[in-house]
Amino acid sequence: MQAATVVWLKRDLRLHDHRPLFQAAQEGPVHLLYVFEPSLWSTEEYAWRQLAFVHASLEALQNELRPLGVQVDVVVGEVVEALAQLHAYHGGFPRLRSHQETGNDRTYARDLVVAAWCRAQGVEWIEDAQDGVIRRLGSRDGWAARWQQRMNAPLTDAPPRIVDAGWGARRLPPLAQLAECLGVPYRPVPERPAGEAAAQAELDSFLRRRGEHYSKEMSSPRTAPEACSRLSKHLAWGTISMRQVHQRTRDRIEDLRWQRKHGESTGGWGRSLRSFHSRLHWRCHFMQKLEDEPELEFHALSHALE
Repeated sequence: MQAATVVWLKRDLRLHDHRPLFQAAQEGPVHLLYVFEPSLWSTEEYAWRQLAFVHASLEALQNELRPLGVQVDVVVGEVVEALAQLHAYHGGFPRLRSHQETGNDRTYARDLVVAAWCRAQGVEWIEDAQDGVIRRLGSRDGWAARWQQRMNAPLTDAPPRIVDAGWGARRLPPLAQLAECLGVPYRPVPERPAGEAAAQAELDSFLRRRGEHYSKEMSSPRTAPEACSRLSKHLAWGTISMRQVHQRTRDRIEDLRWQRKHGESTGGWGRSLRSFHSRLHWRCHFMQKLEDEPELEFHALSHALE
């Protein structure tokens, strides 16, 4: 049987515009892996709210994958240990595919360990860009143009067919059990729609119904819950891609321009969506700052504030 490619799902819990998954499916058998890492979930950056959302998003993804005859292998442990176990039990694998991640110092250190393990085992680790953040950027000159070029690139289709590697998939534990294993204290939070379909529905409701007064109402706690996009969690965990949001917003703005050109009233939509569109750019802009200057996690940009 042809050697399998392992696809490490990180902050990309979707099928559409997921280049690592699409490319792996083109190459041959695939093993999908998601790892709940205790070393991350035990820190103050992670809490019950995020865990509940990721759990629900994985449930939704499993349902989407079931007709394709493949499931995500869900592991509670550290990534290198999970990869080493797969490598030992199944006679190795030639490639690991994932998206790039701009996280904090812990995830950066984790990725360095994964890269070292891959080199030692002769595994090719191929990382695709997730958004507009550019690694090893020598200069910010021209960054905005490169961001536009990357965001305007064609979307990657969902793979029409995935050949399962046949290695078996460990089931997603119940949420309460998972929280106990990770040491995440339970805190009741309202249930929110999760998964790729929920992200698309949230974006559609913002672009077509809720977002008309975004530019005026986004800053007030009274109006922001309705007027804002509600996409933060979906972008953070990749149930929708930045490229998808950018392109659908761009297309909606073009539709509004056509309507105005033909004498139709568009209310406050044009101003609001242009404002929202610019903030998509800002999101990557500030992530790029952390990518270029990781010391910002520990020290103020202005040294006078130390």
